[in-house]
Amino acid sequence: MPKHSGRATRFDVPVPLRYRLAGTAAWSEGRIENISRSGLLFRVERPLPVDTPVEMTFALPVGPTGRDLLCRGRVVRTVPGAGVAGQAGVAATIATFRFLPGTSKFVREVVARAESR
Repeated sequence: MPKHSGRATRFDVPVPLRYRLAGTAAWSEGRIENISRSGLLFRVERPLPVDTPVEMTFALPVGPTGRDLLCRGRVVRTVPGAGVAGQAGVAATIATFRFLPGTSKFVREVVARAESR
């Protein structure tokens, strides 16, 4: 369901994502709460500082298999723990993005982990 607040329309897209500080190798996991054309809000164990350059990857739920997307942006605000399991929220811009080739490897990995539980 879209959310309207005078800014870009936001869509609830509760999908897992990976994020990292731009230019680093280690990915961390989080979960998207909502997304718009200009940014997204995702939940994490520990918030990132405002103005931190960040890279995010997730499967955009389009088509039967989804498409992996790599986004670059920066943290614009943090939200205290609430929402999903009391995790902090990170609001980040989407400055650039690109679809990664092929079907969603990320979706396949998430499904495989869920099925192994």
